[in-house]
Amino acid sequence: MNLDVRFGSKHDPKEFVRPDELEVQKILARLPEGAEELRVRYCWDWVCRNVGYPLDAQGHPTDRHVLEAFVVARPVFLGTRYRVTKVTEEFWQYPHETAAWGWGDCEDTSILLCSLLRNFIPPERVSVVGGDAGRWNHAWVQVDDKILETTLTSAPPPSEHYRHNQYRPRWAFNDKIVCGDVVLGPRGDERAKLRWIAACWQRPTKL
Repeated sequence: MNLDVRFGSKHDPKEFVRPDELEVQKILARLPEGAEELRVRYCWDWVCRNVGYPLDAQGHPTDRHVLEAFVVARPVFLGTRYRVTKVTEEFWQYPHETAAWGWGDCEDTSILLCSLLRNFIPPERVSVVGGDAGRWNHAWVQVDDKILETTLTSAPPPSEHYRHNQYRPRWAFNDKIVCGDVVLGPRGDERAKLRWIAACWQRPTKL
């Protein structure tokens, strides 16, 4: 299964989860050691606090990416400079891009978090999951039966329960496994989705 998620180039979903990337290892090295549950929360909290949500020109959350190409000016008889612009509503970032740029939408932050967790959790227990959150298309990370929402501004305390029955998974993947058909649904109102998530978790999101 290959997806068009990088301006027309086809990619296997598994290739996006990269536990061994240098940026992933650098983040892990800065986080405290501890029992698995604590390490999960450290990784989750780091992604929530350090990666913002992409915004459009009006400051609204979006996943709209623009690719622009320029050619330097040439002599008139060879033609003038030109500009090519291509826009996509679906662009998946690799973990190092999300970490370096400091922003990413739900798929991007989930891919980064899953890459971190795959360093100490086996593939049968942790995945990037896609499906419905309320009435919106969404992506999140799941460890066993716990949902880790990466659009929050911080991870909830360990005492809180992370399972929400309004999250309905349709597909999942990590660096080893793909479960279900990864279908990319139409983009909705990202602001409305983040407001719904904030109400569901009773915690602020990256609006």
